Amino acid sequence: MKPFAITTALFSLVSAALAGASTESKTSKIIRPADFKPPQVFQNANLVHVISLEKNYVKEQINVLVENVAKEPQTEYYVPFTTEQLPRVGGFEVKDRKDANAGPFVIETVEYDANSDVQYYRIQLPTPLKPGAQQTLGITYYYLKAYTPSPTSISQRARQFLAYDFSVYAPSAYTTKKQKTEIKAGTSNIPDYTKLPGSGDVKEYPVKQGSKLIYGPFEEKPAGAVSPARVRFEFQKPVTHVKELDRDIEVSHWGGNIAFEEYYDLHYRGANLTGSFSRGDFTKDLIQGNRPSHALSDMRVPLQVGSVDAYYVDVIGNISTSRFRSNKREALLELKLRYPLFGGWKAPFTIGWNSDASNFLRKTATGGYVLRVPFIEGPKQLEGIEYEQVNINVLLPEGAENVKFYTNVPESSIMSTSVDLTRTYLDTVGRTHISIKARNLVDEFRDRHLIISYDAPLLSALRKPLIIFASAMAVFVTTWALVALFCSEVAFDTIAHSSFLHFKQSYAEAHLVVNMNRALSIRSNKSKNSGASAGSKKGGFSFNSLRGQVLQPELSRKLFRLIKSENNLIGAHETAGRERVSIATQLSEWGEHTGDDSISDISDKVGVVLSEMGEQEDTYAHALDESRTHLKAIRNTEKSVQPSRENKDKIADEIQRLKLKEPGSTRLPVLEQELVRAEAENLVAEAQLTNITRQKLKEAYAAEFAATIERAEKQIILAKHGRRLLELLDDSPVVPGDTRGAYQHSSQARQILNDAEDDLRDWRPEPESFSTPIQSRSPTLEGKGKEPQINDDRMSPVQSEAATLESETSPQEQRVY
Repeated sequence: MKPFAITTALFSLVSAALAGASTESKTSKIIRPADFKPPQVFQNANLVHVISLEKNYVKEQINVLVENVAKEPQTEYYVPFTTEQLPRVGGFEVKDRKDANAGPFVIETVEYDANSDVQYYRIQLPTPLKPGAQQTLGITYYYLKAYTPSPTSISQRARQFLAYDFSVYAPSAYTTKKQKTEIKAGTSNIPDYTKLPGSGDVKEYPVKQGSKLIYGPFEEKPAGAVSPARVRFEFQKPVTHVKELDRDIEVSHWGGNIAFEEYYDLHYRGANLTGSFSRGDFTKDLIQGNRPSHALSDMRVPLQVGSVDAYYVDVIGNISTSRFRSNKREALLELKLRYPLFGGWKAPFTIGWNSDASNFLRKTATGGYVLRVPFIEGPKQLEGIEYEQVNINVLLPEGAENVKFYTNVPESSIMSTSVDLTRTYLDTVGRTHISIKARNLVDEFRDRHLIISYDAPLLSALRKPLIIFASAMAVFVTTWALVALFCSEVAFDTIAHSSFLHFKQSYAEAHLVVNMNRALSIRSNKSKNSGASAGSKKGGFSFNSLRGQVLQPELSRKLFRLIKSENNLIGAHETAGRERVSIATQLSEWGEHTGDDSISDISDKVGVVLSEMGEQEDTYAHALDESRTHLKAIRNTEKSVQPSRENKDKIADEIQRLKLKEPGSTRLPVLEQELVRAEAENLVAEAQLTNITRQKLKEAYAAEFAATIERAEKQIILAKHGRRLLELLDDSPVVPGDTRGAYQHSSQARQILNDAEDDLRDWRPEPESFSTPIQSRSPTLEGKGKEPQINDDRMSPVQSEAATLESETSPQEQRVY
């Protein structure tokens, strides 16, 4: 609790400086002229340069006693790096070695000449250093990707050696009076290192003390002095490098939870394997403990106490070789990679977990919130881990405002920051999204934090549940209104009653028409000869006769198959057209290569005729598609009629069931009234279906027959002109040794094509009139003198009344006009 309070107080001091813009760049550069040289206003009275090679990244510390040799107070101190080193430098920090409260030291990169081999970091001293005064600076920074495997390839069981190139003299833009350099390796096995002549009692540098090499002390060296050196040492540990880390943090007030997810693009920068990897040898060495392996096979990720729901996945899926322990003392996620990593190998993966918001989130006295989370967590290894790029994304609750944030990660490693809005599930105004991009960090920054303060008004917290409630209510009210509008009993009764009165007479007349035409169907005669009973006889073919309760699904299937067959026919004609065009092209190309002028010309002109025939096939296919559209209109209308049929049948079945089980039920009169209404509604739909069926059937095949006539007559025209072309080809036999005369019919062949084009353009359909009667007014031979028979065994009240009306109608009135 106390560290959190201290951090909150610190954040309150610096937050004002970070509250200005919603998006700002944190990478600052100082522009200097191309001929810039740091002014020689300082000298290094004493300097100790410590290079640590104990982990898989290089940590360098420069402790220097700086003296102002100018006549005026100075505030700018420069540290040089080569152009190759600068992009790999990270975590650059400066402290006062004798006064921990001095600061802050502002650090910026200097940009003056992109082609120069030397670049600078500028250190802004917190207070000007007076002339002749001294100040002890502690400069710390890290080198990433600093080692070179030596040798670059080794066997699986061989020991790994790394090499590091450096300068014995510390990088300095000023004269250094006295200095020394210490190299700290992780092992005393340092077989190779650069040796220099000693001074005084020391004959040779460096002085080796176990795992430490000491160069110096050296006397005065000028600014920019360099002495290249190399050290080669054993490093029997993994050289782990994270090329990119994406760390996502999502804060939820309603769930009281903070969700973490981290994606690692993990690479191994150690020595490559000379041969193939042997799992057997690796497991054997691991069990027997013969020697430590430089391969990376497992990692340990310490988490905040109270973390839950940890997971470990990669692009393939869940990785089961992990173990998560969470208790009151610790929360540890142990990862075992799918395969050990050696030089040049990589293993991208994702880990995630949840944690109670109370571990990271505090509410202030003013009602705001302060979030304090680690800048990076991730694996904690003895050999260390370096991060080339880190992307931090924090998603705050929707409606968060007055957002300010601060981090104590070195500002020199922060590339950019931004604050914007992003929308997730059920969001309206969007959630505040904080993005921070950093580079060249190491696992030593695990104890650095990201602190965010924001306000979350009560209305913003209630916005999402209120929107969900309002949406649900809107759906409910809309549904209720639609039901009330379309299911009104009064409106339904009015429509049903008027429909029944209007179509009662039409039903009787339509029933008469069906009976009068049964004798004209061939299939009706087959039905009579089949021996079926009179009550089960079927009428002749018509859409009305097949549109009954039982046959309706079969009829729909037949119509569907008909439409599908029409579609197949269309495809066949389109294919025929394409084949015609292909044949025409091949004929023309063949004739051209025969070397005979007459064959070449005639084959080309005949190819034009055949190609036009192919175009006629394609035009005919388009006309068939129009005919198919009319048939689809019939199908769609049948689908719309089906609900009224099913409703009528459902009510009739319910009445039949009640008559058998509860003859005295009070629901019977109500259901019979509903049946009357349903039958009236069905009559309307059936009549509309009958009208549309007749109309669309006529339109469909009228269009098809017209297209057939046009295709046939135009192809006759083309065929006749094609025969004219063939007459121009001289096929009389020649005697061996004789030659045929020159071909002289080119203009005539072209004229034939022009004639064909004119005939096609002038073609018009011939008007024809048909006087086929719609309905015969004389009784058939089979039905003459017979009264219409009506089977009323299963008639509804409406059908019974229509049948009665039919039987009372005089023969003179039984006509349809």
